[in-house]
Amino acid sequence: MKITKIVSLLLVTIIALLALASCNNLPKEAFDEDGRFDYTNSNMKKYVSLDKSSYVGASVTLPSYLDGSDGAVEEYIQLILENNATATGNKITDRAIANGDTVALYYEGWLGDEKFEGGSNMSDTSPYMLTIGSGTFIPGFEDGLVGIVPNQTSKDNLYSLHLTFPADYHSADLAGKSVVFKVYVEYIKEMAPAEYTEEFIKNTLKYTTTATDVKADFERYLKEEYLPDMKKNEIMSIIWDDITEKAEIKEYPQSELDHFAKSYEEQYKQYYQYYSSMFASYEEFMNAYLGSSWKTELEEQCKIDVTQNLIFHYIAQQEKMVITDTEYQDAIQYYVDYYTAQGQKVTAAQIESEMGERMIKEQALWDKVNEFLIENCEIVYE
Repeated sequence: MKITKIVSLLLVTIIALLALASCNNLPKEAFDEDGRFDYTNSNMKKYVSLDKSSYVGASVTLPSYLDGSDGAVEEYIQLILENNATATGNKITDRAIANGDTVALYYEGWLGDEKFEGGSNMSDTSPYMLTIGSGTFIPGFEDGLVGIVPNQTSKDNLYSLHLTFPADYHSADLAGKSVVFKVYVEYIKEMAPAEYTEEFIKNTLKYTTTATDVKADFERYLKEEYLPDMKKNEIMSIIWDDITEKAEIKEYPQSELDHFAKSYEEQYKQYYQYYSSMFASYEEFMNAYLGSSWKTELEEQCKIDVTQNLIFHYIAQQEKMVITDTEYQDAIQYYVDYYTAQGQKVTAAQIESEMGERMIKEQALWDKVNEFLIENCEIVYE
């Protein structure tokens, strides 16, 4: 039986041995028995420059519904209901536009003393429905509408937005040009939050349970499982973005760049097999699938992957983290429990055979590093 491998947030196909002794005594570069670059037994200081203050004591700002308080679940449920709101049919004209509102809008764009082509809907029989914050219009347009009260505008009293088209805008006539959009906001579409019912939980949120009290079980799930996992993932995302930005990569091990390049090539060639009848060549498939600059983009992705791995192992070495035999066995048991819960009957021996000792230890170390980072960060709630 082939067991599907689990990949973590930052680890894609890393293989590394964890036999950490003294970092200071490590060789600058080492390779494992399969010829792969050995992060663990190579001195990461050759490749990474990163101050401890850049990964210890980081400040992380999270939304209040992740604070674990009694009101957090209620707050998150309210957010879910608002995100599943439906239109009432009422038109609001007497309050200021806020981010997230959907507005009925007429507009005309001016370049100097002339209206530019495609920049107006004033002659349309119905307004354009724009959700503020959607990024549909050029930068500054939607933000500029926030605070406007619809009944203070009309087709005879237009509100002016002074904006600049992006330098890379697809129209050469407008790219980088300063323009004025004159707008009339007819109304804000009133939205009513969804109703919090068992049917909504089951049908809209697709939450399945055998519990008699569906609401109580759903709220238990949010409090004990979903929100804690969301909190952890959010913290990790923020911390790793910050660490990656602050770290200096002094050198890339070429063998690792080559390894990831080969992995991606094998992956996309498997995709190509399914669509080979539609394309004359692998190159044509990749151009259609990822765009004409796919080679450059894949090279950059390989660098991103290797960067993440170098930093990850650098922190592990600096903090002298090792995976004990007990932690290794616990990691195997985690996978056994995971696949059993998915309906696959597997043994520890199968896990070890399919995933390999190195990948199991790598995942265990990854979890250990992140636990360290989370324990040593400062969390602020909005």
